[in-house]
Amino acid sequence: MTHEIELELHTRPTDGTAVALIARRLCIELIDKRTGNFHDHTVRGTPDSSMTVAPPGALAWCSHAEEVWNRVEWAERHGTPPVFFELRTPIPGTMDKVEVHDFARNLAGFIARDMSVPVTFAVLGGTVPWPVRDDPGRHVRLCFPTRMLALADYSNAIRDRSNEPSGFAGRLAMTTNPHLAKQFTTRVTQEVGRLRHAAGSTLPIGKMRPFLPDDGDLFDDLPLPAAVPTENPETHPLLVRLRKEAPRGMTLPDLRDFELAMGFARTVEDALGDVVAHGKVDENLRAQLARVSTSVLDHAYRLDEARRYRARVDRELKEMKPLKKSFFVFLRGRMELASLARQRKIDEQSRASLHVTELKAAAGRLRLQVSKLKVDCRVSDLALSTARSELKDAVKGLHGADPNLLTHMLVIAGDEERVQMKLAMASVIPKVAEPSEVSSGEGGHTGPPIKPGRGGGPR
Repeated sequence: MTHEIELELHTRPTDGTAVALIARRLCIELIDKRTGNFHDHTVRGTPDSSMTVAPPGALAWCSHAEEVWNRVEWAERHGTPPVFFELRTPIPGTMDKVEVHDFARNLAGFIARDMSVPVTFAVLGGTVPWPVRDDPGRHVRLCFPTRMLALADYSNAIRDRSNEPSGFAGRLAMTTNPHLAKQFTTRVTQEVGRLRHAAGSTLPIGKMRPFLPDDGDLFDDLPLPAAVPTENPETHPLLVRLRKEAPRGMTLPDLRDFELAMGFARTVEDALGDVVAHGKVDENLRAQLARVSTSVLDHAYRLDEARRYRARVDRELKEMKPLKKSFFVFLRGRMELASLARQRKIDEQSRASLHVTELKAAAGRLRLQVSKLKVDCRVSDLALSTARSELKDAVKGLHGADPNLLTHMLVIAGDEERVQMKLAMASVIPKVAEPSEVSSGEGGHTGPPIKPGRGGGPR
């Protein structure tokens, strides 16, 4: 494996089931209760150990792989939706089987607590009866559903095919948000490092815990927050300033919320940079299009003058009657032979025609350049509209995560960035009506004034 952690999202196959897919990915045996098929993929390599870990307080069925994945298959009943995440991490060669099992079980427990999902893992040795390309080697493979577990009373559970509570609630947010998935992999990477360090020390893995000052025992069941990322001041100046001006002394839940909001802020700043960059490109293209269009008009005027000059020369040449060579004509203030005057007019006619041809070719090239610039402008408009749409989504997400952080970001942004953010906020953030906007009449009546009746009073 080239990366320390690999996270992959699997969708329900069109010609199979989630149970068959999970059995194939983990090389285990599962029975599909809906179809009655028995899926045995241990021939591809029996895992050294396999187990399903449930979050604390979960029901008994959450610890049985067959029950969990049959419920997942029974709940995902439309099309090819995303059914589970697969996370892979290599195993150091210094661990024995017991240490590897403890490592995988503790990592699965961390994911189960963090995402409130059951996690099924398998320790694979990376060997199969036949040679394969890109053998991943000895690694742990963990799979967990894309839906979090429902409450114990199934009050928020979705319905399955039989219209019964499936045991699962809504989808995990990182299913559709790549930034949250990146934050999740960061937390898992830190936990993997902690577990590996614990495996190499004398203390048991379950007792190893990084020191957090003044965290107390109230939030011991919460997952650890991700380490503070180091933003580049050149690429993300707004994030650097937001982190520098963040409130001090935040509790662990507040820190997690702040890091989540900072993730949305990073998305906003990236989208804002794209909008500003595409806006500058669009502005330059439109300015270039205006200059070239002006040049086209200038060439059209020059071409019209050249054509008039050529027509005048043609007319003068036709008026000159063929005279004998000995006859003299008075032309341009001097006496010369008629044949020489005629030849001079012919030369002027050829030069005028050549000038017209050159101007027509130049005008054609400019028109071609105008057509290309128009295509570039349309492409730039499409890219700009896409960037603005992404900025609207990012602003909406940041407003939902932390409106105060969005307001602070609007204050410290530059002029152009502030304009784009205000446009995005005006279209995605609903305005709350002020109390003064609602008219109140006598007697507590709200709304438009009551029309008087014929007698002068309200009717």
